[in-house]
Amino acid sequence: MKRESNRESMSTLLDLFDQKFRPVVLRGKKPKTVIDYRAAIRSFGNFLGRDATVDDLDDVTVSAFLDDYAQSGVSPRTVNNKMCYIRRFWDWLAKKRFVEEFPELMRLTEAQPMPKAWTADELKQLFDAIAKEDLPVGKYPGPLWWRTLHLFLLETGARIGETLAVRWDHYHEESGVLNVPAEIRKGGFKRATYTLRDHVRIPLKWMRTIDPDAELMFGQGWTASTLYNRYDRVLMRSGLPIIRQNKFHKCRRTYATLIELAGMDATAALMHTSRRTTENSYLDESQLAAVRKVYHVPLPAVISGGVV
Repeated sequence: MKRESNRESMSTLLDLFDQKFRPVVLRGKKPKTVIDYRAAIRSFGNFLGRDATVDDLDDVTVSAFLDDYAQSGVSPRTVNNKMCYIRRFWDWLAKKRFVEEFPELMRLTEAQPMPKAWTADELKQLFDAIAKEDLPVGKYPGPLWWRTLHLFLLETGARIGETLAVRWDHYHEESGVLNVPAEIRKGGFKRATYTLRDHVRIPLKWMRTIDPDAELMFGQGWTASTLYNRYDRVLMRSGLPIIRQNKFHKCRRTYATLIELAGMDATAALMHTSRRTTENSYLDESQLAAVRKVYHVPLPAVISGGVV
């Protein structure tokens, strides 16, 4: 049964989220997680034309909302992500008996992604363009900053958000060891340790010499839009397509693919708990095909023209 007293004092889903769910379930989570939950609840309310309440939580109504969201042109994966936030919140409400029924929402079928890593030729184009970058980045010459950033990303496989939050006091210059605390990494639970080689350590030393008082290794305090606009300039000069798939995360996919090409385990290198995540989102099979075992069915000679 629904708890009438709760419904009277907190009539909307956002009320329940802010006053009951968030303080308990999302305690310690990153602000973005809270923002994503609230965005999903608000989107549901926008679909209804009013603030959503517990009475609106039925499979037919929520499925209609998700279908309408899908028709706006977003990908099935984006729709499923939105559904997950609604479903987790609804599950909790049902466990706490704010609503009687648990959700039985169905995920949309997602096409298997085809991750693409940078090829050797593309990396040459990218680094040639970086060498011609004419705008400085803070106190650093543009070519030095962009080249060092990319060398770092390809050396560590780190995400761009983590990279921009790395501090110089995380780094031991003599050994090249970088200890990244969990709180600046995705999820905020796993720390990471990287041992940087000379091709990264040397330009980092130059950067440190230019600005010895800097606290952040790469961060300049600029907005995401400024960073990506500047990167678009680099891509344009390189002749590479200016598309979402060619942004910073492609270095992480390249790192994973190169790890596998070297005969090592990209899942372990990326600190993934699931091999499926690595294969679906990071490994460029077009580059790995040469080292993959190929299974060919032996055909009868009458079919294969004598070649079995």
